[in-house]
Amino acid sequence: MVNGDFTAGNTGFYTDYTYVPPPGTPTSLYPEGYYAVDVNAHDYHNLFWGKEHSTNAQTGNFMIINGYPQSTTAVIWEQTVTVKPNTDYYFSAWAMNLNPASPARLRFEVNGIQTGSVGDLTLAPKPTNAGQVNINNWIRFYSNPTWNSGTATTAVIRIINLNPDPGGNDFGIDDISFGTLSTFIKGPAVLNSDVQNKCVNNPIDEISYQVGTGGTGPLITGLPPGVTTSFNGITLSITGTPTVPGIYNYKIKTQGSCNPDSAVGVIEVKPDATLSLNSGSNNQDICYNTSLSPITYNVGGGATSANVSGLPMGITGNYNNGVLTISGIALQTGTFNYTVNTTGTCVQKSETGQINISPVTVAGNLANKVICNGGSGSFTITGITGSVQRW
Repeated sequence: MVNGDFTAGNTGFYTDYTYVPPPGTPTSLYPEGYYAVDVNAHDYHNLFWGKEHSTNAQTGNFMIINGYPQSTTAVIWEQTVTVKPNTDYYFSAWAMNLNPASPARLRFEVNGIQTGSVGDLTLAPKPTNAGQVNINNWIRFYSNPTWNSGTATTAVIRIINLNPDPGGNDFGIDDISFGTLSTFIKGPAVLNSDVQNKCVNNPIDEISYQVGTGGTGPLITGLPPGVTTSFNGITLSITGTPTVPGIYNYKIKTQGSCNPDSAVGVIEVKPDATLSLNSGSNNQDICYNTSLSPITYNVGGGATSANVSGLPMGITGNYNNGVLTISGIALQTGTFNYTVNTTGTCVQKSETGQINISPVTVAGNLANKVICNGGSGSFTITGITGSVQRW
């Protein structure tokens, strides 16, 4: 039930009566068929006396109504709510006389059928001045004892007046409530939203249920950190951004001793990828046609594999069971900057390294095979610089 105590003012309901906004005057609710939502009925009609029901201090809002001849067909208050089929519900409201003449007789109507007790204000106090106004002026009318929804999935709840008298017939209404004693959990509203796979630090899709439970609301356990719930009396919403990886089996359970109900779901929170150098150096200097000292990387978290780019010919990267190994024989000279990249569904990682491959020394030939004493010739060596190892 939305705004059943009128705390939010003139909102959340339908009525056939004509609204008078604050501030009121002693003639604001002249003639019949007008209403206001405020603290003091006397501020809107010089012959009205009454204040709200919700608190002993009587400082809150209530609905202030001047009944009129068509009151038996006019809707005083109406709201449509979602219900679960074949479920027992209760409803209740409070009413008081604002003027002693021709008191109203109020009753609920659900889906077009009158039901429950009659709020007969002929049996209620009839204050005629400010000194007689107090919390005891109010009487309650309600379901008797419950209303069963049958096959219905919605309930149009109305309050009507059985007294058609235009003279007097002035009253206040407050604290309208509707609920169920039979606990239930219906949903989720979006099919399969109760099974989700999300990356860490990414919001989940909202999960919502219709819940009928005790006054303290449903009990929810097993949600991941960062995911929270809200409950407005009928709709339970699960939202948020999970911050810790893991598999979370959550459970919703109604509270109270009357036929508890429950529902379960699972939220899998996947981690981001991890990548770290495990062995070997990621910066190596080797010669052409020699073996690279193997370099290994540990691949984990949300990564399912890894690959490497930028390697020279003869050097390869191979992934196996969480480890990427770079190895081989260099068949190309130069400087090669390589990059290791993980693959997977969440945030991935990368690491870089460098392999410098130098060409081998190549011996030359004597230009003159015979050199006489005191003569000259040439001997050319190509390749890397350094000292001559053998003559």
